[in-house]
Amino acid sequence: MKFYIKIAIAFFSLLFGVVVLMDYFTIQKKPKQFLLIDKIEESGIALHADLSEVFQDLDTYSKVSDLNLGERIIYNQVKYEFLKSGLNINKVFVTFNPVQSESFSFYAEIRDHEMFQKTFQRLTKMFDLKSAEVPFFYSSPNASVSIEKHQKYIKVNFGKNAGNLTPKKVTNASPLIKELLKNPGIGVINTTGTPQLDSNDYAVFSYEYNEHYHLNVEWKVKSGHPLQPKESTLPTYSSVKDNIVAYTNIDLHKFHQNLNPYLKEKGLVFLKNQSQATQDFLALWNGIASLQIGGKTTRKTIEFVTEFDDDFNQIEKKIVKIDSLPDLGFYWETQDPKKSMDLLLKMPNVKLHEKQLQLALFPPLNVQLDQKAIKAASKPSNYVSSSSAYILYLNSNHNIAEGNLKIKSVSKELVQLEFTLNNPTIPKKSSLPSFW
Repeated sequence: MKFYIKIAIAFFSLLFGVVVLMDYFTIQKKPKQFLLIDKIEESGIALHADLSEVFQDLDTYSKVSDLNLGERIIYNQVKYEFLKSGLNINKVFVTFNPVQSESFSFYAEIRDHEMFQKTFQRLTKMFDLKSAEVPFFYSSPNASVSIEKHQKYIKVNFGKNAGNLTPKKVTNASPLIKELLKNPGIGVINTTGTPQLDSNDYAVFSYEYNEHYHLNVEWKVKSGHPLQPKESTLPTYSSVKDNIVAYTNIDLHKFHQNLNPYLKEKGLVFLKNQSQATQDFLALWNGIASLQIGGKTTRKTIEFVTEFDDDFNQIEKKIVKIDSLPDLGFYWETQDPKKSMDLLLKMPNVKLHEKQLQLALFPPLNVQLDQKAIKAASKPSNYVSSSSAYILYLNSNHNIAEGNLKIKSVSKELVQLEFTLNNPTIPKKSSLPSFW
């Protein structure tokens, strides 16, 4: 090889090396972009929200919920503090970790440090915040509030035990949760209880509030979803009006087989807090149940009374009574109807009187036990077979509460929950009899 060729190769090699080194050091010196989502605690529930939109929703709701003067003043003070806080309220995160605590955390990026410092001073006086051993951590001895004041963001803990929380080492959020929470109005639920979101088992939710309130939840499980329907049809009571219609239709075998250990543990804790009769009653359930309420029905009763005529002759008189009763009926499928009925009667506010089931706040119901279910209704024979596309279905057609809750299996890996509340106002007066 000629000498000048060797010189050229050496020159270009050296030039390439210099360029690579310059690029390397440029990258090293370039500051890493700040992402608020990297600071949130990932396990539990996380919501990406636009606080300005939340305030708009609250304003819309408060106009119809008739807040008293004191509540209105407090709300306006809180709203003013956040709007003038120097925080980026258009992109905040709220988290709740049911595994380790019972408090919520609010994260917001500091945009204007001078403005935020004034807000922080007012919050310090308002909640009597005291500086702890950790320089950036402040807690209140009188309120369930603590604050982490970092250089670029703030974390506010509030709720039960919030004053006792201590700062934790933050690990960067996973790519999955960053992708899921990139838009405001979206939330994520960690359904496995792991430190970071498990891509094989998690839920995403979104909500909107315009004229109606709507919540949508999608629970994704890749290895076989625990929520699957059991039957294509089920018995439902046919009431005079469809004020309330509800049913469940769940394959309990698949539920127990596919439910992850974390949710199983939570379910067992819930059951252990119930009475033994309730636990045994639920253990016999087959996953099918229905309830229908609405309108009134008539019931004829005949009584024979003994009276005396003018000559003191004893006579028997027949009295026919026509009573107007609320119309309702429920169906409960069980492995052992007789044993389930005995367990039901051990529960509070439940008794059997003259072959009629009496539940608190409800009229006496005729009870029928067949081979696989308990039936209790105003008219015992008034049952029809209805299609059941949902795992759980609840619909209320009444001005006290008008809306529906639907849980449906979209595929073997995806279950969708939809909750809609129409015209969500708080009625000043409401009572159960107004349903009839």
